[in-house]
Amino acid sequence: MKTDSSNEAISNKTEKLVNALIIFIGIALVAVGVALIFSEHEIIATILISIGASLIASAVIMYLTSIYLSRHSKGVEISEYWGLSQHL
Repeated sequence: MKTDSSNEAISNKTEKLVNALIIFIGIALVAVGVALIFSEHEIIATILISIGASLIASAVIMYLTSIYLSRHSKGVEISEYWGLSQHL
């Protein structure tokens, strides 16, 4: 039976893999778009670059959010351990 820490480690690895995959797809779309700029397909190139840049930006935001949530949950665990209450 898997423990919570091993499930969390698998979840973190999966999350990083998904972020890396999204960034890779975004970079590939931007690269294809840049290659198409100099051809007759300028509109398609613009669309591909826009989609690729959006994917890269969303992956960066997901990564930063996961870091913040991880740090926040550790703070909650520490305060619960010591019996401290959090007031908003």
